[in-house]
Amino acid sequence: MHRRPPVASLLAPLAATLLAALSAAPAHAVPVTDPAGDILPTYAGVPAQGDVDVLFAEVIFNGSGFHLSATMAGPLGQTPGALYVWGFDRGAGTERFATLPGGVGVLFDSVVVIDALGTATVRTLAPGVAVTATLSASLVGDTLSVDVPLSALPSAGFAPAAYTWNLWPRVGSGNNNQITDFAPDGNADPALANALVTVPEPASLALAAGGLGLIGRRRLRRR
Repeated sequence: MHRRPPVASLLAPLAATLLAALSAAPAHAVPVTDPAGDILPTYAGVPAQGDVDVLFAEVIFNGSGFHLSATMAGPLGQTPGALYVWGFDRGAGTERFATLPGGVGVLFDSVVVIDALGTATVRTLAPGVAVTATLSASLVGDTLSVDVPLSALPSAGFAPAAYTWNLWPRVGSGNNNQITDFAPDGNADPALANALVTVPEPASLALAAGGLGLIGRRRLRRR
């Protein structure tokens, strides 16, 4: 009598393929959360309000660009001259804030600067300095966001899904003592000062997982 192969032997090849795909996929970052009230002791500007204190930040890479979003500890517009700077490391990042608490280990080679009027300026710093885009950001309540096309942040060595970033609000564009916060910060571990962009789960992996379950269900019905 012909015996059907066991379920395990049918599922093993697909499981191996799924595991290989998961291993090859880029790391799936998580949003950055930052404590309230952690204004840098080196800050020396006008009184810092909640709108320059980061609570949450994330950068999502969707294949054609980046969605930047952040939530502050207070309504936007409270601190005159507030700016919000996302620094990106596209592969040529250098450390520029080693003397600031929380800035140790922060690497970047380009910035996206959002002002109080909602204008977002994208500027690369390496290999040369250039403004690559001027965009409109959304500022609503305590949350700001902007979509940046990949063309404005071209690779400098890293694949876009491997870019890292840091967000620092500041009051004015002069000295580093105008920076109020870093998210994430390198106080505990400088190696954690650069967050990886979030990449949505590829549909192909979800499909593979679904196929694995379907085969299992069909095989069990036949037993």
